[in-house]
Amino acid sequence: MKAILLAAAAAFALAAAAQAQQPVQKAPTPQEKQALNALAKQKAQTEKQYRETAAKIQQLQPSVQSCQKVLAANQSLHKLLADLKTQNAAAQQKINQAPVKKFTPQDAQKAQLELQEAMQRQQRMFQILSNLLKAQHETSKQIIQNLK
Repeated sequence: MKAILLAAAAAFALAAAAQAQQPVQKAPTPQEKQALNALAKQKAQTEKQYRETAAKIQQLQPSVQSCQKVLAANQSLHKLLADLKTQNAAAQQKINQAPVKKFTPQDAQKAQLELQEAMQRQQRMFQILSNLLKAQHETSKQIIQNLK
């Protein structure tokens, strides 16, 4: 610590002399040289760590982008799920409010057709949801593999 302070003092003296445009008359002492060498080594280590960290950040950039895509897909899934809940609640409310009446065979066929179409829409929605969740899982798994 003492050596670092001496080196800092020497550096300050050199800077002050340079600003005053006066030649430095005194050569650094061995302790100051040792402190300057220690600072130079510390600077080199810091620069090396910086380069290594920058390289790691570059390696992780695709993973970060994948995570952003997964988050966007996750938000879409939440919106889709909220829409499904809203549609389900609206359908349930229609069912509860529907008046009871006598059905003719044509009405029964129409209702059956509507039910089949609704089930097909629901099946497609669940298939899309399943595919998105599977893609999200695979992406997350790949990200974890990349990090290892």
